[in-house]
Amino acid sequence: MVEFSVKKRAYAEIEARFACPHVAREVRLRIIKDGRPAYVSQCIRCGHTSNPIKASVAEQGGRDIPEYDYHIEQRWRAAKSLAYDAVRKAIKPQLKAEYEAYLRTPEWRAVRDLVFERCGGVCEICEDSPAEEAHHLTYERIGREELSDLMGVCKPCHTLIHGPRSA
Repeated sequence: MVEFSVKKRAYAEIEARFACPHVAREVRLRIIKDGRPAYVSQCIRCGHTSNPIKASVAEQGGRDIPEYDYHIEQRWRAAKSLAYDAVRKAIKPQLKAEYEAYLRTPEWRAVRDLVFERCGGVCEICEDSPAEEAHHLTYERIGREELSDLMGVCKPCHTLIHGPRSA
């Protein structure tokens, strides 16, 4: 199996940076779908919420309980999303190089040949021209593709899918 280490490493760093131990928690009052109040413990760093807490436990100490803050989690997710966007942009050249190197491997050639065998050597889009390229329908399992992740296509149909590519 081919490893795409640049992406794996970069994404692991983001996940580690955004891992939250939920140690900064506050009891909050949350109104649930049917309009009833529920007390929960909310992480004030990432917005993670516990299962409901009994009112008798939540109300101990006689202090005012703040309302649930829906914005904490939204801000946390937005920051994480921006981090992923920045990393994808930064590693794009390395990802392209890894992908192009993968397309030269015997493993890719074997998968590609199975795709062409499955489609009978005919483009699976126009069903007329010879299939010359294997098109990824998803990159989710890149390097360990299932045949259903790929389709055999002719060069003109592949260009229609991706648009003209610059060298």
